[in-house]
Amino acid sequence: VGNLCVSPVICDTRSDKVLYQPSFWYLGHFSRYIRPGAERLLCSSSRDALEVTAFANPDGSLAVVVMNQGQEAIDFWLKIAGPGSGALSAVRLQAPARSIQTILVDEGLEENWWSKAARALVPDALRKNLDNLWYAVAPKEPYQSSS
Repeated sequence: VGNLCVSPVICDTRSDKVLYQPSFWYLGHFSRYIRPGAERLLCSSSRDALEVTAFANPDGSLAVVVMNQGQEAIDFWLKIAGPGSGALSAVRLQAPARSIQTILVDEGLEENWWSKAARALVPDALRKNLDNLWYAVAPKEPYQSSS
């Protein structure tokens, strides 16, 4: 019939079963950790196999959702930088194969720090404009400042 709609939950009345579709699980990540009034932040992944989005919640916490649709686990660095974010923060993480995960950062950030962070992001900006950069999922190795 050409109906391309997908429901997160399907109730099969013939078998009396409830079927949870993949969209049920990723919607759960968004609705559980990204709060009403959150501001979406521009972020990027330098890894083609990873998709990422980030939100600054009204309570000052940061929610970063990372999805790996690939068949292999991927190691990556999560980096947070910019005025009010404290010192350059980087943590090495792993996205398991065919997974979605949410990283919630709720300590060590100034209130409303994201309002001072740059919104534009290009790969070279990490080297040229480190102090005004929000950079989410990064290359395998962390950037080492020459200063």
